[in-house]
Amino acid sequence: MTRFCNLCHPNSGVALLIVSSSRQRQCPDQNHETDLVSKKGFLMNITRTRIFSSISTIILAGILALAIGCSSSSVNKSPNSAQQIYYAAQANDNQWSFSAARSLYGQAKTAFITEGNQPMADQCRNAIQRIALYEQTYPYTEAQLRPILTAKFPTVPVSRIDGWFADGSSL
Repeated sequence: MTRFCNLCHPNSGVALLIVSSSRQRQCPDQNHETDLVSKKGFLMNITRTRIFSSISTIILAGILALAIGCSSSSVNKSPNSAQQIYYAAQANDNQWSFSAARSLYGQAKTAFITEGNQPMADQCRNAIQRIALYEQTYPYTEAQLRPILTAKFPTVPVSRIDGWFADGSSL
């Protein structure tokens, strides 16, 4: 039977030919008594040990990552001033208050650049450009447009013009 010493060759897989069938023998490589294991049993023991070591390492790494992540200041962090300004700009943008939104996006962009957050500064810049396009396409406020419409359509009653603004219908 092929046997080898699990002390001298724990990971090498080198088999030593030992004639005796006893498990407790003198190792031919190193003069010490050892528990001799068959090759199959040894490999199974190594495999189990490696699997256990791998799983233990993964679990410890996960616990470490969880501990670091939970203690990090970025978790449950309240929004900083740049983010708060950005959120306010988005709220104005969603309510079609484009002039106020443009101004807030400009402030947020400056704050993000100061923080070194270029991706958010780029989002602010894109929003400012989009709003500028709206303002160039639709340059008048309601107060500015009423007299223009009244002058362009003198036969249309004021109540009808008011209706256009009330329901948002087109001319």
